Amino acid sequence: MQDKILNLRALFPTYNIDGYIIPSSDEFNNEYLPKHLKRLKWLTGFTGSNGLCIITDKFKAFFTDGRYLIQAETELGDDYQIFNMTNEDYTKFFTLIEGSKLGFDPNLLTKSAYDHYCSLAKKLNIELILLTKNLIDEIWLDKPLPKKSNIIELGLEFVGLSREEKIKQVLENFSGCADYLLLISLDSICWLLNIRADDISYTPFLLSYLIMDKEGNLELFLDQNNQDFQLKNVKVRTFKELKPYYLKLVNSNKKIALDLTSCSYWFFANAKREQIMSVSDPCQMLKACKNKVEIKGFRDGHIEDGTALCKFLFWLEQNIDNGINEVSAAKKLLELRKERKYFQYPSFGSISAFKQNGAIIHYHPTPRTCLKLTRGGLYLIDSGGQYLNCTTDVTRITCFGEASQEQTTNFTLVLKGFITLSKAVFPVSATGLQLDALARYPLWQHGLNYPHGTGHGVGHFLSVHEKPNNISPAKHSYVALKPGMITSIEPGFYKQGEYGIRIENLALVKESEYPGFLEFESLTLAPIESKLINVNLLDEGEKTWLNHYHEKVYNNIAPHLNQEEKKWLKDKTYPL
Repeated sequence: MQDKILNLRALFPTYNIDGYIIPSSDEFNNEYLPKHLKRLKWLTGFTGSNGLCIITDKFKAFFTDGRYLIQAETELGDDYQIFNMTNEDYTKFFTLIEGSKLGFDPNLLTKSAYDHYCSLAKKLNIELILLTKNLIDEIWLDKPLPKKSNIIELGLEFVGLSREEKIKQVLENFSGCADYLLLISLDSICWLLNIRADDISYTPFLLSYLIMDKEGNLELFLDQNNQDFQLKNVKVRTFKELKPYYLKLVNSNKKIALDLTSCSYWFFANAKREQIMSVSDPCQMLKACKNKVEIKGFRDGHIEDGTALCKFLFWLEQNIDNGINEVSAAKKLLELRKERKYFQYPSFGSISAFKQNGAIIHYHPTPRTCLKLTRGGLYLIDSGGQYLNCTTDVTRITCFGEASQEQTTNFTLVLKGFITLSKAVFPVSATGLQLDALARYPLWQHGLNYPHGTGHGVGHFLSVHEKPNNISPAKHSYVALKPGMITSIEPGFYKQGEYGIRIENLALVKESEYPGFLEFESLTLAPIESKLINVNLLDEGEKTWLNHYHEKVYNNIAPHLNQEEKKWLKDKTYPL
């Protein structure tokens, strides 16, 4: 790693800069990246999905959110100064580089991100230098080449709406404000065109850009490996044609609609300000509110996924003394998911975490860190699947021996918050920011909290983390939840060096019996470990909710189990 840093620093004089900014995102503003675009991982060894590094002649600074702080400390070691980017204290680093010139690739920062860093830089006389070349690409000599994509077109039995119907919906939102709409978000493009691909691990995205005119004509830009791909009424071009095509529109004085929160700064910087129409990606809200066919897919898919998870938890209990470790446990769960209808692959790398590893929120076992599962300690399994009819994400905690009083108390506090939010009835104007406190309140009463959001949107055979809806104390959680949205509900508690607790279901937002109010329907079907519950801490309403939920789990999953598994599930869902 040190040689890479030295090679990067050696380029600074050539570009007349004092430092360089390396974000975890790529040209498509992805959270999860293909191998050839994992620049931050290649340079630093950090494997998380959210980070930013600033390398100067004197400093190596790394910024991430609360989910990845422990992971960053483990993977980066003592060489880096590590900051929580959700805490204002991280701005103190910039006082150390006052007066510096920082280079950046305008293709990797969104306009919104650029504005944020500009506001910090101006206060300290730091100059941001737009570079025409990516300096990591300059020194990454063995960079993998992009592969040819395996692209599929989904039928109406899965997606519910044709491409033409979706284009009409988008035009109703976009028509009249600009001559062209540029789409950068890969989930928007795949949703609109009813296509999926395999360019990114765990997420069925096609690396692409899409330009739509106000008549609904489409220009799709792909890697040259995919230039033979054909789609009815869609003009397919290569990436090399994108920027010349865009500049041609600019030079023709066309007005172009961009979502500045997802679009790279390059597109903004290469057009006149009066030509840019700032819009919210019109696909995002349409995509987030699932139609009837998609909702049925989620319900059906969660029966399949719940069956696999229940079979796994049963197998785990039966074989705990047979040398199972974090890696072999995750492999077994994947084997069981592969047997389920419409399963394609995992929706993310499973977080299979025993004892202290459970406190690393996005932990992934490696040969160096992998622990053997034993009869002492808490085991956390956070996993999910990509199915043709849905995407799943679920977390359960189990214990193969006796849990401590502290562990059962904290598990029950997390459960109380989980139930409180799951059974909430809330007005149609309620945002994720407002709902977040419901899940945290029981923990707060004991001076406890967790360093991540409570919920995120989930796509339909798309990204397991889908915008725009989320449930979080963050300022950007201003989107009101709407019927048809899918969200995770996942409060937790983490004691560094000892254990982690998280309970996670996916839930459908739907209309309640009260006009103007909404509620959640739990989609995930898997038992919550009753031997970790301190029943004395639950009120009658919480017990009733959990009993009804477990009854639903049993009724839906039991028909798919053998007799031994069915008996096990009956015990696990026995009323409190």
